[in-house]
Amino acid sequence: MGNQGPSASTPIRMTFQAPPTLLQLAGQSLVRNEALAISTLQNLPIVLFPPLLKESYTQRRKKIIKVLVKYWPYPCLPVGLLMSNPNVEIYQAMLDGVDTWL
Repeated sequence: MGNQGPSASTPIRMTFQAPPTLLQLAGQSLVRNEALAISTLQNLPIVLFPPLLKESYTQRRKKIIKVLVKYWPYPCLPVGLLMSNPNVEIYQAMLDGVDTWL
């Protein structure tokens, strides 16, 4: 007989990736529309800031990062995500945002 697929004793491995959350989708949408993101940052709920910073970093959106840092509502700025893939231009955008604090 021919090959009829895996035997009953061979486990089939399936991997599932969780769909993005609404928060992640909102961040991705804002980062794609840079002008909208920048114009609405002052009025965004603070819960959107961390995922928006991460998405801006992933997509290398320096202008958004600079303005995000300017309006950052938390006492600490998470720059640890920059350590995995350092980028001088992104560091500079963050520093430019920090300069507005002074």
